[in-house]
Amino acid sequence: MRNGSINAARSRGARAALAIGAVTMSLSPVMVAPAGATAKPTESSGWKQVALPDLGSATLFSITAPDRDHAWVGGGVDANGNRNASAAVRGDRAGLPRLRTRSPNDTAQCNTNEVFSSAVLRFNGVKWTRVTVPDVGGVGSIASVSPDNVWAGGECGSLHWDGRSWTATPYAPIPGLSSLTNVHFSSDGRADAWIVDTEFGDTVKNYAERWDGSAWRTVALPELDDETILWSISVVGPDDTWISGADAGNQPFFLHWDGRSWRREAAPQIDHQGAYLPSMHVLAPNDIWASGTGVDKGADGWDIFSPLIMHWDGHRWTNTPISAKQPNGVIYDVTADRGHLWAAGNTSSPGLPSYGMAVLNWTGSEWSADPTPITGEGTVNALASIAGGGLWGVGYAANTDGTLTPVMVRHE
Repeated sequence: MRNGSINAARSRGARAALAIGAVTMSLSPVMVAPAGATAKPTESSGWKQVALPDLGSATLFSITAPDRDHAWVGGGVDANGNRNASAAVRGDRAGLPRLRTRSPNDTAQCNTNEVFSSAVLRFNGVKWTRVTVPDVGGVGSIASVSPDNVWAGGECGSLHWDGRSWTATPYAPIPGLSSLTNVHFSSDGRADAWIVDTEFGDTVKNYAERWDGSAWRTVALPELDDETILWSISVVGPDDTWISGADAGNQPFFLHWDGRSWRREAAPQIDHQGAYLPSMHVLAPNDIWASGTGVDKGADGWDIFSPLIMHWDGHRWTNTPISAKQPNGVIYDVTADRGHLWAAGNTSSPGLPSYGMAVLNWTGSEWSADPTPITGEGTVNALASIAGGGLWGVGYAANTDGTLTPVMVRHE
């Protein structure tokens, strides 16, 4: 994106982190990659690539692991078969996926007009298989507290697994809107789930909805200026929900729901002209991470993306330092394994000719670059800690023919 792509992103409705399900298939003995694949495992990094069912051109966006022998993944399969998935995920070489318009009440449109159709994978302690789910578009978020209680959010509705079957529920329609175009979903994995949506037109309008136990209902947001964008939402519990956003000056801020009302919380000062915070990850009520990228305009007209990670300690938000050896990129997730913090995303920046996966670990004083799981162009969209130790990582590798290879890795 040239010439101030923060504002270009606003006008196009670009979103910085759709981390974006599905018939039962047998597990392939090896990773199946479409023609033109360039990704290769980096065996010395401590990460091992995991065999997956053949999804064709697809990407994996989210993962949850309620225990060591169970895990679920949400993703998206290129629904049109036209080799446009790579461009849709990358978003004009910026690493900023763009959402597609879909109607929350029109199942046919949801099933036919999208770049991604739903994909959900299940791990039973031995192998990964693809399971059948209603198509709600790309599954950008998935959460669980047990193997039999799983929530997932797609582009035009939510999914719930009760141990026997998946149920889909469309989001509530917004008066005056034919569709929701920038849905961000979050659930605590129990019964509390929220979405926020930013719509771009003559002015920018923001909406929130909450699951009431049987349907989605709209919830009033505090008054926001006409250029505010809401980038992500994270549910801690019924009286503890966070939203990240950016104001008209592209400066980040947070909203906090205490069960009764919203309160605006200041973000720390950033050393950038603007910022995207497309991801929030809850480790505890007083241990929440917001991540994304700081954005500055380069002399050549291209934006420069610099990884950005903020932390909530129960009292205030602070910036956390990132090694100068990781100068560019977007961070899409943060998690912990046996007390050790990890972050992941990619090294994209609009003016760079290529990008790759990024993995960072916290040294106690800064985020340091770690060997990446896969070489070549790609992104780690999400991480999940494994009970007893270890990490899952999911994302995609971008192929030279425009298709995507879904990627899963494991670190012990």
